[in-house]
Amino acid sequence: MIFSSVIFVFFFLPVVLLLHLLLPPRFRNIFLLFASVLFYAWGEVRFLWVMFASCILDFVAGWMMEREFRRLSADGEARRLCRRTPLQRMALIGSIVGNLSLLVFFKYSHFLVDNVNQLARILGLSPCAVNFTVQFALPLGISFYTFQSLSYSIDVYRGVTPATRKLADYFCFVTLFPQLIAGPIVRYTDVAQALASRILSREAFASGVRLFIIGL
Repeated sequence: MIFSSVIFVFFFLPVVLLLHLLLPPRFRNIFLLFASVLFYAWGEVRFLWVMFASCILDFVAGWMMEREFRRLSADGEARRLCRRTPLQRMALIGSIVGNLSLLVFFKYSHFLVDNVNQLARILGLSPCAVNFTVQFALPLGISFYTFQSLSYSIDVYRGVTPATRKLADYFCFVTLFPQLIAGPIVRYTDVAQALASRILSREAFASGVRLFIIGL
């Protein structure tokens, strides 16, 4: 599903906007998460697990780091100044390694294998050692949601933002369909307030419609 398709413009988007307005505020993020997962699954259902794995990894990493901040009674500016604990460093390293491993595996594995095979040919290795090829389809939007999710755990580690305790809010932040497959990468600090409590107005809605029409 692409933004200029008939099914998105005349069916998916109007239904999502209408239901979002009608639902009580406490259910809106859960609904947007459901809509975003449906949007992504429409074209790439087999790779949903990659996005979920990245989200869960960084949510857990953020939770571990936040627990350490609370144990140290660090809040506000104290978060940036206090010394990071080994558990926090381990959580950040796990987040970085896990996310980049997923990205390298799906985005660059074929490139790496081709170069290894070429090197093997130059070294005169046996054909059976160089005929190994790997073909992986590239998950939609993997660069965008991987770095967006990773930016969250980095910001929590730096003390820029406290980690959220609400899994649905965090998943909504990463998977929100307007920027899921084409960006831009959004930092959690920029949308944390809107995730917790949004103010809806005719003026903001009209501005959004104008921007969408220009983009379309």
